[in-house]
Amino acid sequence: MNEWMGNYDGKAEVNNPMFFFTRLSDVQKPSPPMAWVLIDEHEDWIDEGWFRVGTLPPVDNSATLNEFPTGRHNRGATLSFVDGHVERHQWKDKQTLQPVTRSVGYPALSMPGSPDYAWLIERTGTVK
Repeated sequence: MNEWMGNYDGKAEVNNPMFFFTRLSDVQKPSPPMAWVLIDEHEDWIDEGWFRVGTLPPVDNSATLNEFPTGRHNRGATLSFVDGHVERHQWKDKQTLQPVTRSVGYPALSMPGSPDYAWLIERTGTVK
């Protein structure tokens, strides 16, 4: 699940610059048809209940992918969105398509200029 959706723990942090979506009415930027909720996660990253893309701009311009979507469906993954639609997205950057190692996770990957990172972060959340 998108880390910014329903994260009451993060919302309670006083100095957290991120905006967490805990009600449907909270989802305004990105709009419900653009905001993803669930993603088909990479096999090696299924370790907890949320998916973290990275720090949302303009807070951090590092373009770091902290967890990875799957690429097992013809180089793509399926995502569900707040408005109820489901979309299959095909990844364009070969860095997004990490091999399955059968271990839990690996270091975050810096992806400056990646079209996949840009696509995900645009649909992930916003800052306050």
